[in-house]
Amino acid sequence: MECSRTIDQMVIPVFYGVSLFDVHHQGGMFGEAFKDLAQRISKNDKSSEGSNILGFVVDSRNESEDIRKVVDHVTDLLDRTDLFVPGHPVGLESRVQDVIQLLNRQQSKDTLLLGIWGMGGIGKTTIAKATYNKIRHDFEAKSFLNVREVWEQDNGEVYLQRRLLSDIYKTAKVKVDYVYRMNEMDWNESLELFSWHAFRQSIPIEGFTDLSTDVVKYCGGLPLALKVIGYLLCGRNKQGWKSVLEKLKLIPNNEVLGLLRISFDDLCDDMKEMFLDIAFFCIGMDQEDVTKILKDWGHHVDTGISVLVQQSLVTVDQMNKIGMHNMLQEMGRGIIRG
Repeated sequence: MECSRTIDQMVIPVFYGVSLFDVHHQGGMFGEAFKDLAQRISKNDKSSEGSNILGFVVDSRNESEDIRKVVDHVTDLLDRTDLFVPGHPVGLESRVQDVIQLLNRQQSKDTLLLGIWGMGGIGKTTIAKATYNKIRHDFEAKSFLNVREVWEQDNGEVYLQRRLLSDIYKTAKVKVDYVYRMNEMDWNESLELFSWHAFRQSIPIEGFTDLSTDVVKYCGGLPLALKVIGYLLCGRNKQGWKSVLEKLKLIPNNEVLGLLRISFDDLCDDMKEMFLDIAFFCIGMDQEDVTKILKDWGHHVDTGISVLVQQSLVTVDQMNKIGMHNMLQEMGRGIIRG
């Protein structure tokens, strides 16, 4: 129970050979044994908290069936962690439903391949993860593999060949059954997503509507650009916004890497170096390990990683793994190449 209180671990009591009534009321021989155990484990007798938690009673007459219920319950609990999807999923649900409709066209039990097509920064990986989170409970077995992230790791190509071929190469040929085309966000979606990152609310604050309109036009309906530029402008005065707008005007044809480069150029020198080191060496690593590495390399990481996360230049998922959009990684490579 101490682990439940202090580090939020889940406790599932399993009582064997006793009645549920005795467990709840701590009566009979069970009550005496439980009280004795509680006194030995905790001087404060806090172990009695366990009796108030819903648990399982395993009856010796139906032991195998009861054990199966416990196993199924634990398996379900362990399977509740969704893939990481960024906050403020503007317009995401409708797109997920469109993908699911394509998947539902498949009537046979054959392997189905669905491609998600669109330009970089438009949210293809995000919609794939969100769709997976939505439908994974419908399948007994499921797996999500981020090809781009694994490919760049040591022996990543060999691992992917084994993993993918064993999963999908069931017939003599592999073909894509359906293709979902990712379109840019419409105007209302773009303005809302930008506002969440620039103002922490769904609409621009008073006095910034016209400036927001001008900025959103340059982002071309790309979620990544809307988030990165939104965070860049968050908290700045109008003069700061106008300065960024002047830089946006110099970028030809809404070129995505140029939009992202503005946010990088705004970082201090140490933050720039930290971003580049993460982009080249730290993707997929645990945040604690990355922090130690960056400290060894002379970076000031006390707030550095959190700042990069806040500006949507780096992500940390629910497993505490460091990530970065491939467009941002590409930008980093371009900066190093000069």
